[in-house]
Amino acid sequence: MKNNKLKLKSMCITLVLIMVSLTVFSQPGQKDRPSRQSKEAQMQQQQPPEPPMPGENCGPDQHFPPKLDLPDLSEDQEKQLKEMGIKHLQTLIPLKALEREKEAHLAALLTANDSDPKHISEATDLLGKVRNDILKQVVDHDQAIRKILTPEQKVVFDMKPKPFLEPK
Repeated sequence: MKNNKLKLKSMCITLVLIMVSLTVFSQPGQKDRPSRQSKEAQMQQQQPPEPPMPGENCGPDQHFPPKLDLPDLSEDQEKQLKEMGIKHLQTLIPLKALEREKEAHLAALLTANDSDPKHISEATDLLGKVRNDILKQVVDHDQAIRKILTPEQKVVFDMKPKPFLEPK
């Protein structure tokens, strides 16, 4: 009899403890619940920032031209890379501006009420030519960089992502 009462009491206590623990941990309190503003801030932090145009955002913490972070660069290599980067940007910036101009012209033709398919086709061809010129310039620049690197540096350089190969 005593055994049954003891078992009944222990089961009741266990059941009460389980119920209390479930209600306590079922929902977070107000201080633990993230606010709407913090959720929006987290969403903004998760989205990667858009890469700047070449030559933009060259503040004190930015490198002009962009730094490659290659191992064991000699002073001569660093000097050559800097000169090559500046020359590359001097040719690339006008091409990027021309690309934006051709994109705007094509957008204007596409939204015009009386657009001529022949003009749209020509604008598309011109935009494609400019983009091809940009790609050739970037690839030539990468190949020129590879020429001045040691085999070990080439491995590191080749492992870096190539944004020009990724689809837009």
